[in-house]
Order: sequence, then C-alpha cells, then structure tokens
Amino acid sequence: MLTLSEFLQKKENQDIIVNKIIDKFRAKGEWGKHGLFAEIGRKVGFSPAYVGQVFNGHKPIRESFVEKMADYLGVSVEGFRTGTDMADGNACDISELSLHGEIIKIVNEIFENTGSSLSLEKKDELTGLLYDVFMGKKIDRLSLQKQIEHLLKII
Repeated sequence: MLTLSEFLQKKENQDIIVNKIIDKFRAKGEWGKHGLFAEIGRKVGFSPAYVGQVFNGHKPIRESFVEKMADYLGVSVEGFRTGTDMADGNACDISELSLHGEIIKIVNEIFENTGSSLSLEKKDELTGLLYDVFMGKKIDRLSLQKQIEHLLKII
C-alpha cells in the first residue's frame, strides 16, 4: 500500500481527501459557517488562508494537514484514503466526491476567466449550494458548467 505521502502525489487523491473532509463538515452542519477556516486553522495549526486555499483547490494538501484534520474530525487517515470512514464504517461515494470536485474546479475556472472574485467563504457557500442542487442528478461536465455560469450571472 502507498504511504500517505505517495498517495497525495496525485491530484485526484488530494481531491478525494478534501471532498471527504468537506462532507464531514457538511454532515456536522458546519460547512459554510462564517469563520470556519479561521476556527479550523486555529485548532489544527494552519493559517485560515492555507485552509481556504486547500479547500478551494489552490494549494496542495500536506501530509500534516490530512493527519491533523483526521484528528480534528475524529476519523482515521486511512478512511480519507480508502473512501471508507473507519470511525463509523460508512463508505464514501466517490462519484459524489467527483461531482463536488468538478463544481469547485468549474467555479474557480469561471472566476479566473472572467476576472470576477468572491471571498473564499462566499465561494465555499456557492460550491456547497451547487453541490446540493446537482447531487443525485446525472449530468455531464459541459451541462454542469453551463448551469453554473448561468447561476453566477445571477449572483
């Protein structure tokens, strides 16, 4: 089996872990809460800016971040890697994680291409809302991108 360091070398594995962490915060009803990145940073020892950049896909995940987040959330690092949460035995639906990762990528691309910006917390709120809207619907990336672009024009 790969070490955590080797596992984190692939971007898609980092996305899986980030999305699993976000899902844990959603399950606790904390995702989108004002000041969440600052709270996480203070409790796990990273700057709020780094926490936000990791969650938005702008910074790679460090091993220590994964370990501290697992500790903070009360789950195993192995659970993040395998998609199974060893603390509660629930399997993680990788297709759901892919959808959330795609939404984050599309939102970031749109903001970069248009030169627009939102605060990290507002962007997280938007991606969470979009995830909830598209959850459970089979949708291709192009349709998803068009619908997100339309929603962003409304904002």
